[in-house]
Amino acid sequence: MAEPSREAVQSARHKVAKALLVGLILPALTVSSMYFGFQLGRSIGKPFDMFLALIGAFVGFGLASLIAWMMIKRL
Repeated sequence: MAEPSREAVQSARHKVAKALLVGLILPALTVSSMYFGFQLGRSIGKPFDMFLALIGAFVGFGLASLIAWMMIKRL
């Protein structure tokens, strides 16, 4: 059985890394922006902590979707 060439292995690793990046950017940005929104709301007061966490999650999800869409479009 022939061994795969070095270029083919590097290309496969590159594709797997891009797929992981696209797949992980959405939850990472959503959760991190939700956390920062919650922390900002906690410093403002009680009714705003959950509201800003929700707004932060929506903003993070939208931003991550936009970034993932641009990355997929470039592939």
